[in-house]
Amino acid sequence: MLSGNADNLKEVAGPGPIAALVSMISTGTADDQERATQTLTNLIRGNRDNQRGIADAGAIPPLVSLLSSRNPAILQEQAAVALAHLSMDNPNNQQQAAAVGAIPALVEKLSTGIPESVQGNAAWALTSLATSNPDNQRKVAAAGAIPPIVELLCTGSSCIVKLVARTLGCLADDNPDIQRQAYAAGAIPPLVALLSTGNPENMQLQVAQALACLAKGSAEISSAIAAAGAIPTLVVWLSTRTAAILQMQAAQALSYLADSKAEISSAIASAGAIPPLVVLLSTSTSSPVQLYAARALRCITGHITDIQQKATAAGAIPILVAWLPPGTPDNLQDEAVRVLGYLAVDNPDIQVKIAAAGAIPPLIALLSTGSEASVQALAAFALGQLAHLMPDIQREIASAGAIPPLVALLSTSTPANVQLQAAMALGQLAHLIPDIQRRVVAAGAITPLVVFLSTRTSSGVQEQAARTLSQLAHLIPDIQGRIAAAGAIPPLVALLSTSTPASEQEQAAMALSTLATDHFDNQRKIATAGAMPRLSALLSDSGTTKAVQQVSRQVYVLMEAAIKAEAIRAVACEELAKELIKEEEIEKAAKEAKAKAKMEKKLRQREEKKEKLHQTTAGSASNADAIANYNSVATAASTSSAFQDSNALSANVPTPTVVSASYALPASVLTPTAVSASYALPASVPTSTTVSPFNALPASVPTPTAVPDNA
Repeated sequence: MLSGNADNLKEVAGPGPIAALVSMISTGTADDQERATQTLTNLIRGNRDNQRGIADAGAIPPLVSLLSSRNPAILQEQAAVALAHLSMDNPNNQQQAAAVGAIPALVEKLSTGIPESVQGNAAWALTSLATSNPDNQRKVAAAGAIPPIVELLCTGSSCIVKLVARTLGCLADDNPDIQRQAYAAGAIPPLVALLSTGNPENMQLQVAQALACLAKGSAEISSAIAAAGAIPTLVVWLSTRTAAILQMQAAQALSYLADSKAEISSAIASAGAIPPLVVLLSTSTSSPVQLYAARALRCITGHITDIQQKATAAGAIPILVAWLPPGTPDNLQDEAVRVLGYLAVDNPDIQVKIAAAGAIPPLIALLSTGSEASVQALAAFALGQLAHLMPDIQREIASAGAIPPLVALLSTSTPANVQLQAAMALGQLAHLIPDIQRRVVAAGAITPLVVFLSTRTSSGVQEQAARTLSQLAHLIPDIQGRIAAAGAIPPLVALLSTSTPASEQEQAAMALSTLATDHFDNQRKIATAGAMPRLSALLSDSGTTKAVQQVSRQVYVLMEAAIKAEAIRAVACEELAKELIKEEEIEKAAKEAKAKAKMEKKLRQREEKKEKLHQTTAGSASNADAIANYNSVATAASTSSAFQDSNALSANVPTPTVVSASYALPASVLTPTAVSASYALPASVPTSTTVSPFNALPASVPTPTAVPDNA
């Protein structure tokens, strides 16, 4: 065996010696197999090249063969150790070992009656095979590992308990099926009991980690762990007198427990966890401890106002704000942004305190393109929570320059989660403050938000885009018009489909309501886009949520009133057109009557003059000439174009009577004046054009024809 001699290890690390050792495992005596297995294990430790080289030389199948119960326990133990080292953090070797039957052979070694040394090393090998390998996790569980592991938790020594607790945590990590299997097999009570301070620290660490992995994402299992009494012990571990590694594991376990259920968060806070967690933020010299303490605070405070107040009273805000500027380790900076955002949720008092502590400028700086996308999303989230329904903070954030970088994050090249948080923050900033609404619009937010409505990168992005557009348009007609002009109405109407998620339906309906309010042109566009049938379908669908029905009914009533108003407007326009035509006809008739009366008056005056001539003049040759001349002029006048025109007086007006030659005509009598054709009245009056909804006055309604006064 070459376990302690580095020079000897170098001598056998080449391809030739490794191949000889592998051959010895397959064909040698028991002693040869034991020595060869130990030598290969020593070569693998801390050496990735040897780990790959030994596997490539074919060592895994003969090592699996050594696990057979026909072999001595020492060979089984050494084979398990070698497989553990070969599989550690090596997916290829993990897969190869599973393929040649290592998993069921190792699970068999967990059974009752197997020597503890074999059980422990088999558990270790299973942990190496399953770490970060979901497929192997499932295979280990399917091979029946959970029941013997739980049995060993109850009956094994502290060394065995440590190893099988670690295996159980590895199997359950991010694997809900295995979490449920372990819970059903009764793993929770023995694990909680093993947290007792009388047990070795390294065992307590693995037990706490197993509990954390079982609790992660499962409200049922978290409740069982809390009911079994784990919380007080874990809170005690947060004390500064405890080893840093236990503090970190306790904080992690508490964060997973609290993350699943508000009642558990309250129980953890009531057990006194908040003050020691805040102390760990500032006094621990271990970044991992600080990180897990911050995570635990975030999960415990959640959206529970009184716990948020406890964390604030304990002094968490200044510490977390101090982590925001550049120079802080990235993971601490990220978690500080998260915790501040969570503390601010629906808590005006804390929103004011965070802003007063100076958080706004460094949060805006984290929006820059130089930050990681995840940090940008977190910073936008925190700013949105700070601004929520707080006009003074909204103005402070806008004045500090947040709007341009937030709008820039709406780019289509930005990850969906960043787009979502940026859109949310812009909506919160603009909410009910017209000046900020206009500044966000001027920065170019409308176009990308409208694009999000019809691009299903993330359902959350579409929903938030609709909400933000609604906040931007609120009671500002020109912004309502700009959003509609950018093409927002058709995709918003499309989101009213009964197949769309309820939250998107609600926000789309709300946005349409905001765009339509007191804006006739948008009302017409919404109706034209087919909103009424979709709204009617939502209102009649029994599967529509109450919130969606309420907003849909609001939009439906608004649009119905708009359509009725337009119909009334159309009727009014038609009546007005008829009145204008009637007035024109009356005016025309009056002008015709006036013209006729004027002409009759002139003719009457002429007749009177002729009669006067009969009475006052004597016949003479000169008078006869004058009379003859007069008669010729009168005759010409009676047939002139003025009396021939279709718009002139009617034919029954009498023609002048020829004056007898016995009467003389005074030289001063004028000849009749012809009626000019330019004074003719219009030939016809057009009839009215029917006015339909959403149309203006018909273009064919004529304006009154002007008739000169002297017609």
